[in-house]
Order: sequence, then structure tokens, then C-alpha cells
Amino acid sequence: MTRDEFYSAVNDENIMPHSYSLYSTKDDSFILDKVGGAWCVYYTERGSQSRWESFKTESDALEYLLKTLMKSHTSRQIPRGS
Repeated sequence: MTRDEFYSAVNDENIMPHSYSLYSTKDDSFILDKVGGAWCVYYTERGSQSRWESFKTESDALEYLLKTLMKSHTSRQIPRGS
């Protein structure tokens, strides 16, 4: 998965932008970042990091992040008119 494909998918799935961050840390979000030689996905809350997963490729990490966001009940916004 490319970054453009990821951004398109989160838009299509109504994933709220504040629920994730690529390459920078922010609280109460799922983060994708490169740590050492690995691509890592983790959750950060109140300065603590949890749920670490590591991947060899950015593509695999983006796919995992998207699946994680789609499963999260706090990541999606309700479309207007629903």
C-alpha cells in the first residue's frame, strides 16, 4: 500500500484525521513511524506508547494501520445525514 492509497482509503472509510498520524507523534492516536530500520505502528495516550507492531516495509505497516483504524470504534466519524 502506498501513502496515497492509505490517504484515499481513510477518506473513503470516514476515518477521523485526529485518530492517526504518519511520521509524527500526537496523543490519543495510532502512529506510524520509522524506528531504527523498522516501520512501527503503535498507539499513544497521555505520553505512553502501547500496542507496538513492527514491519519490514512501509507498505505492510500502512496496511496494518488501516485495518487497525477500521476496527477501532473511536476512529470513524458518522457521515452527515446518517
